[in-house]
Amino acid sequence: APPPVRRCNMANVEDGDLDGPVVDLSCRSLKELPAALRGAQRGGGAVRELNLAFNALSSLLGVVEACPCLERLVASHNQLRTLPNFGTLSCLCRLDLSHNRLADVSPLAACGALAELWLASNALELPALLPLAKLGALKDLVLLGNPCLAISPSGLAKRAALLLLPDLASLDAEPVGAQARAEAAAFMQAPGAKAA
Repeated sequence: APPPVRRCNMANVEDGDLDGPVVDLSCRSLKELPAALRGAQRGGGAVRELNLAFNALSSLLGVVEACPCLERLVASHNQLRTLPNFGTLSCLCRLDLSHNRLADVSPLAACGALAELWLASNALELPALLPLAKLGALKDLVLLGNPCLAISPSGLAKRAALLLLPDLASLDAEPVGAQARAEAAAFMQAPGAKAA
């Protein structure tokens, strides 16, 4: 059976509300992490899954310290512009940062266990994808709705992602096969590709 989900009433979040391994703080109009969560590290960091979606967070300051054993973090549909250093979250394997305002994802480069990453509808330009090359365990990546996908020549960003991440299994919910990798390599070798 899946672990119980603890839904918290933000009018009165207390330490006891955060005892379970799965904590859902979504849709609470949060502008910052609740003090009870920031103090959760006293309990040994038992939070494994944290849902902060559909809030008004501009920062995830305190998440790394509060949840050192975090395996899954959903922080989509917020107002995030920057990210903390996630390097100490060695168990983090699923991360959803879709629908924010991120232009730089370099703090994710140290997330060695990250297998699934959702970055849809942010402000990512092509150079912002470079730090993702360090994510050797990454299998699933979603980039839909980012400015990097609109640059010319068409398909450049997706092909670059395939070359940066040789073990990627899906890109924007489309399976990645050997043919797509070969096409990406050929495209990048074509005249004019390097100039773009």
